Amino acid sequence: MKRPDLDSTETGSKEVVNDAAIFSNPSSSVVIDEESDSEADSAPNSQDDLSALLSHLEARLLDAFNQKLAFDNFKEKQIDRLHEELQGYKSDLLLKAAQPLIAAMIKLHAGAGRLIIGISQEDPTKLTAERIIGFFDNFRDEIADILAARGVEMFLTAVGEQFDVRRQSSVGTVETSNLALAGRVAETAQPGFELGSTVLSKEKVKIYSATCSGADEPKS
Repeated sequence: MKRPDLDSTETGSKEVVNDAAIFSNPSSSVVIDEESDSEADSAPNSQDDLSALLSHLEARLLDAFNQKLAFDNFKEKQIDRLHEELQGYKSDLLLKAAQPLIAAMIKLHAGAGRLIIGISQEDPTKLTAERIIGFFDNFRDEIADILAARGVEMFLTAVGEQFDVRRQSSVGTVETSNLALAGRVAETAQPGFELGSTVLSKEKVKIYSATCSGADEPKS
């Protein structure tokens, strides 16, 4: 008599038991199927989320770059505008500063024109050296008036005053036997000009120089 196959019998018994368990508790089969589905769906969802995150970051970086570019363009335009305004202000300031000088030069030009007309209209027989000197002397006074109107004053040092290197420059000497006059102003060759406390042009003077022979002071 043939023996039954024990292995096949055990396997069949296990299958029957499993089927019975599933039949008795059908929810366990559903849970197993749902876990399998969720694991299968999680991979595609993670990839979609990563792709969306990268796209969002790319959009933000692009927006930040565009904002920086727009700001740089705006800043460059502002700098150009400010430069143009400063150049305009500078031109206006230079013009305002030069206007008094321009007006003085125009007035000086007009004075020279009057001098030329005055000399040309004089009778040649009466146009002596003294008359010509008088014309130029008047013209020089007009120039001094123009300077004075701009705050520039002319100054002269009296004969015998002490020589001041800060306000005067020596252009020659005059000999004298009077030792007390040595180093003092003998005569003015050209007046000086000052604006307030600032010397614009030093006075050109001749100063006394003591003689070695002790001769009398030369007469002027």
